[in-house]
Amino acid sequence: MSISLEDALRQIDTNTNSQYLPIPIGEDQETQELTFQSFIKDYGASYPPGATSNYFVSSGNIENTGALSFIKTVMLSLMYHLSPDDLKFLIIDSSNDFLEFAETEYLFKPIAKNLTTAKEFYTLYEEERKRRFDIVIEQRKGLNGIYPLIQSKKVTDAPLLVLIDNDFDINYADSPNLLQNFYTRHFVRNDGYRANMSVICNSHSTIDPLILPYFTKRFVFRHPNPELSKELLGDSAATELTSPGDFIFYAPELGIKNKYLAPNCEKMLSQM
Repeated sequence: MSISLEDALRQIDTNTNSQYLPIPIGEDQETQELTFQSFIKDYGASYPPGATSNYFVSSGNIENTGALSFIKTVMLSLMYHLSPDDLKFLIIDSSNDFLEFAETEYLFKPIAKNLTTAKEFYTLYEEERKRRFDIVIEQRKGLNGIYPLIQSKKVTDAPLLVLIDNDFDINYADSPNLLQNFYTRHFVRNDGYRANMSVICNSHSTIDPLILPYFTKRFVFRHPNPELSKELLGDSAATELTSPGDFIFYAPELGIKNKYLAPNCEKMLSQM
């Protein structure tokens, strides 16, 4: 029997002072062992090799593949370990797939349900990135180059801010320059000082070769186009996924086939 997300989370021995959180995201189909991702919650300190908080998710424009359940698994896992004071979400979702999160205290702003608000969210996120980076610059003055985020809690005490774009295809088609500029700034410039900010995108078909390399973790759920899967995941990608609920994920060192953990969102949210 497959393990539930709730049971998987209870098995994790998490040090609250750690700079990252282990997120149970799947079950290996051969060994039945849990697969974890190291989700960074503090960009100001060291973290395990391969850890990230920036995910690119693709489901190939077919329903019931598990892509949304995967994103909600990441969200609920973070909520399980972090209080609303330590974690905030910006959610772009014109498809109403995240309605169960609409009343949670973890929202930085109400869910964006149209393109205008989505653009405002990207602008807000960039302004917040700049604000935190400016604090880092001030902290660096007089410290002789010592990394200030390890020395001071001014930035690291700020809540982990996670931008979730569930309609990346729509937003990118209407605002390609805005999103391309955003990702270039967010992932490249001052990369070591993002200060507790991350991005999760759910894409059905749009793949921008200028943006994709910045997502070191990419997840494909039963994509109907094998060539596109290989473009997303590289040579380690399987040519096809056998059934709904299966996914493969790419990291430079790893390619694994898993069965995702489906969360009971309403039950878990009611317990938080």
